[in-house]
Amino acid sequence: MKITQDMHLHTLLSACSQDPGQTPAALVDWAAAHGVRTICLTDHFWDEKVPGASDWYAPQNRAHHHRIYGMLSQDTQGVTVLVGCECEYLGGDKLSIAPDAMAAMDFINIPIDHFHMKDFVCPASVRTAEEVAALYLVRFREVLELPLPWEKIALAHLNDILSFQEILPQVLDTLPEAELGTLFTRCARLGAKVEINTSICARDLWYRHIPQHRRFLGLAKECGCQFTFGSDSHHPQGLTTLLFGQLAVDAVGLTEADIFDPSGLGRARDDATIS
Repeated sequence: MKITQDMHLHTLLSACSQDPGQTPAALVDWAAAHGVRTICLTDHFWDEKVPGASDWYAPQNRAHHHRIYGMLSQDTQGVTVLVGCECEYLGGDKLSIAPDAMAAMDFINIPIDHFHMKDFVCPASVRTAEEVAALYLVRFREVLELPLPWEKIALAHLNDILSFQEILPQVLDTLPEAELGTLFTRCARLGAKVEINTSICARDLWYRHIPQHRRFLGLAKECGCQFTFGSDSHHPQGLTTLLFGQLAVDAVGLTEADIFDPSGLGRARDDATIS
């Protein structure tokens, strides 16, 4: 099975990138050269209509995000270029995007595990594998209760848990299979996608913990979830991690039927604009 989508890409507009080589045109060039038919530009976004932005997030607002449209070219070399975002989830009903902005996005990645943002997303007091797993499950349950357009949303890098990679296998082992199964079943019913973040597959984080990743993603497949692929690239060299997604395909036995088809997405901004 050939991976023909990259649904999680950052451009130079993301504060974690700011790489002058990470332009929409460069991303299209790479995609066209490697047989990738659909890409989605998902820069970090915090809507100023939502209070509580961190100092890092606040500048990445509506006006900042809107700049991406002026960077797009008519010549996409046959690649479908979608514009979305990666927003932030802090628990409860705290999501960094208002409904009108959400409607204007072609696709949205929502992380529940940006736990590296201490005392913002994750309390600094959370340290052990048991504490991380408990918070992770709370966030997973809560986000699925939100009334969101799940047909165009993926939960990003669920099997990563940022800043806790050193205890990641213990965290993944601590997550009860029955509860995970319930959550993945709800994802499938809602239409929420599970992202295969290929940057994980390209690192020791995959090779050292293959059984844990196979169990986690395999359970999502068994529960009927659909998957997206995303390189989560912040710099040009990160684009090649998309090719490592084949490791997850082989480990879990994914087929085309398990992969989200993005062909129905696009041009949401023609009907709803971020103003």
